[in-house]
Amino acid sequence: MSSSPQFTDLEYERSADGVYKLNYDVRAEMDTPIRNHAWCLRLSLPDDDFFEVEHFSRYVEPECSPSTAVDYLGQEYSYGLVREDHSVFRYGLSATIRQHSSYGRRPDTVPIQIFLRSDRLTELDHKNIPWLAAFQSPDKPKDPLEWSIGAMHEITQNMIYLTGTTNYSTPAGDAVSQGSGVCQDFAHILIGLCRAHGVPARYVNGFFVGEGETHAWVEVFVQGRWYGLDPTHNRLVVQDYVPLARGRNAEDCSLNRGVWSSVVQQHQRISASLVEVGE
Repeated sequence: MSSSPQFTDLEYERSADGVYKLNYDVRAEMDTPIRNHAWCLRLSLPDDDFFEVEHFSRYVEPECSPSTAVDYLGQEYSYGLVREDHSVFRYGLSATIRQHSSYGRRPDTVPIQIFLRSDRLTELDHKNIPWLAAFQSPDKPKDPLEWSIGAMHEITQNMIYLTGTTNYSTPAGDAVSQGSGVCQDFAHILIGLCRAHGVPARYVNGFFVGEGETHAWVEVFVQGRWYGLDPTHNRLVVQDYVPLARGRNAEDCSLNRGVWSSVVQQHQRISASLVEVGE
């Protein structure tokens, strides 16, 4: 997850392209060896309007013969099977990326309507949360993008970034009730607010400039274009971000799924780095 919130200028354009180096490495260690390990990973950078991939490589250890497929949202994933005993599973990617001066995506083939429907992780009860109920008042901005930016501000002002208070399956309503969470929760709350207001919104899992782990933000669809909003940092998404998966919520954007034939304890180390390296 990303660091605690910070405030930045809300700008959607930068004067020049930027070149970034991305490294992502995950090492999972099991206390006893496992076998017949079936895994599914998202290690492909999407085809985006705002960046070009100049170099890309990925790896999975132990080595096997992986296959690729495309999910219902049109995103590529890899899957494979490791039959032999192993106690370490490692995967990752590295890339050099040239980002253009503005963030935005044209409409894709996925029906916009699915990003208007509430679900278990994003549904909110506005009546029981005073600041949510107040934000639905008629005097709020009418422009959908301006309204969504205002919703992002409200989340930052009323929520505390605090690790260990939520988990991967925590609904947005529970995070709002306790007033704390991490980037996943902030994104789910903003998605729930936008959808309730009639603004299509989706979850993005990827990388934010700096070092740490993966990060989550939101894209809203306004006037034929997807715009990025980061409610954790209270900023618009311009450069400094690289998406890896998009979906209705965090469950759609899981980067790693797997099953095996043993009962073990697992320790996972995640390292992610996105650094601007110049032109």
